[in-house]
Amino acid sequence: MRIRGRAILISSIGLLLLAAATIMRTSANGYKFQIVSVVLQTEDGLPSTSFARGHIVVVNVTLRNIMAYTYEAEPYMVVVRMTYGTTMYGFGAFKGSLLAGEEANAAPGIYIPTGAPTGSYKIKVFVWSNWPRFGGEALADPYELTFTVTP
Repeated sequence: MRIRGRAILISSIGLLLLAAATIMRTSANGYKFQIVSVVLQTEDGLPSTSFARGHIVVVNVTLRNIMAYTYEAEPYMVVVRMTYGTTMYGFGAFKGSLLAGEEANAAPGIYIPTGAPTGSYKIKVFVWSNWPRFGGEALADPYELTFTVTP
């Protein structure tokens, strides 16, 4: 009986360790979230890669909490940065929280100034737990794409 009891105990410990490994599962790079897609849209919600000065670029981000299990919703912040060369022309941010396996959309809009130069711009999307100055850390690989600004 005693041997059987120990075998059950060892099996139970093995299952607990397996469960703990499953709960803590993250991406290969250790992140808890994945940026599933990023679509640039006009103010009317139409996909586009070209925007006129004086208009808004809506950056529609779909992200997923890739954790296998969470006890409570994991807070996140989507930060979108728009640059022309080395100059930042705008940014947008959105805060929320997701349970394990859930997906959400965040769509911050960034205004293109009427005096902004025309040409190729970059959008870079970050997912953080909070602003870095408040101890925030990256929750996903950044995502980058380009678009054109016209007169």
